[in-house]
Amino acid sequence: MAKRLGLKEETIRTYIREGSLSAYRFGNILRVRVDDFEKFVEARKIRRDEAL
Repeated sequence: MAKRLGLKEETIRTYIREGSLSAYRFGNILRVRVDDFEKFVEARKIRRDEAL
């Protein structure tokens, strides 16, 4: 997921820790549901009227 967004893994962990992105822990592995990921990305989408 970090590669897909062009972010560091630590940044994704920060979003999870802050509660901005929902995740599930299975042992040492964090899993993010596809629909949660899509909602997260859509919420950060820049609209035309918000563009620089």
